[in-house]
Amino acid sequence: MAKAKVGTKIKKKLWYKIFDSGAFGKAVLGETFVEFPEQVLGKTMAINMMDLTRDPKKQNTIIKFVVTDMKGEKANAQVIGYGLNNSSVKRMMRRGKARVDLSEVYLSKDGKHVRVKPFIVTRVASAKSTLTDIRAAVDKFFKELLKNTTYDQLVNTLIAYKIQRQLRDQIEKIIPLASCEVREMKLVTIRKEGEKEKLVDVLGSSKSKKTEKPKEVKKEVKEEKKEVKKEEVKKEEKVEEVKPKVEEKVSKEPVKAVA
Repeated sequence: MAKAKVGTKIKKKLWYKIFDSGAFGKAVLGETFVEFPEQVLGKTMAINMMDLTRDPKKQNTIIKFVVTDMKGEKANAQVIGYGLNNSSVKRMMRRGKARVDLSEVYLSKDGKHVRVKPFIVTRVASAKSTLTDIRAAVDKFFKELLKNTTYDQLVNTLIAYKIQRQLRDQIEKIIPLASCEVREMKLVTIRKEGEKEKLVDVLGSSKSKKTEKPKEVKKEVKEEKKEVKKEEVKKEEKVEEVKPKVEEKVSKEPVKAVA
């Protein structure tokens, strides 16, 4: 009797389109090739703003998205980050000017935690007291802004460059500015570790889930290597203990005189 051949099951994958949730007019962000629709959820991507707006002036801005929900074969992605290229930030800084950086977490009107990193460059070198006044003014500006602004409104005004202009008008009352930008904006979440609460980036928390298993495997491999090394050391110690005994037996034998 001839044995029946067992056929291998081929898993079929499908293409799913990813759309913007509304900040860029529900534009197509890209496509992904997966087996199940659930695998699309949580996917992250970084896209140059020039590709979304068709405006070459926006080529130094990067927008970060995460897929939040699925509707049939369409996935919707939410903006979780806004930032400038490092090269563009370096070009803004020159000799004889002062730089002001700030990194604070603010609570929006709809209860979301947002980390904002403004970047300000003065036209002339400034005293430390002036830079302290600038930091205080920037912090006050964003606290008042986010009390009355939802997260979606914040994203839209950043993209439209309205917040940057408003901030510049406020700071130029203190000192003339060469540039005034928001270097980075990102959505953060609160993670509880025992009794303590820790702020974690939405983008970083999705990556950490994928990297938990490999770390456990590495630990197991390291423990096995340690056990093997201990066994090798024990064998070497036994060999060293046997050698002196052999030498003692040889020395006890009488030496015959040669006639």
